[in-house]
Amino acid sequence: MRTRCKIQLSTFIDQLFPELNQFFRAGLHINVSYTLLKTHPQPMEAQSLHLTYLSNLLRKASKGKYAKEEAIRLRELAKNSIGTDGPALALQIRQAVSQIELFSAQPEQVETGIAAIMNSLNSPIMTIPGIGHVNGAMILSCIGNV
Repeated sequence: MRTRCKIQLSTFIDQLFPELNQFFRAGLHINVSYTLLKTHPQPMEAQSLHLTYLSNLLRKASKGKYAKEEAIRLRELAKNSIGTDGPALALQIRQAVSQIELFSAQPEQVETGIAAIMNSLNSPIMTIPGIGHVNGAMILSCIGNV
């Protein structure tokens, strides 16, 4: 599901703000990109942002990798964007980013839950070298109580 949402997001970006794909060095699916897209997905919005606000948003979300120069470049890309203007696409972009973040957080929650259950079971299977919580849970689910 997460992969499907990422593909959809890329499609939406190609229509609304295609220049954004070349702006982010590490690709579209990074934290700084998602932070920008959640708040200002349309090129119109990005070009009208105050430079200080935009550079702070990029710097904080990228942990210092993007600074004022990149904010200036992003505003120029937004000004000259060939993308279509569409509030419906902007809404779909926001929704896709939210879903990607949700699908990214869920495996971590499941693994934390599995670890808590395995710790409470105090199973001897966990004493075998190389068997972690997830592998131990899979083995126990197949064979039952050791």
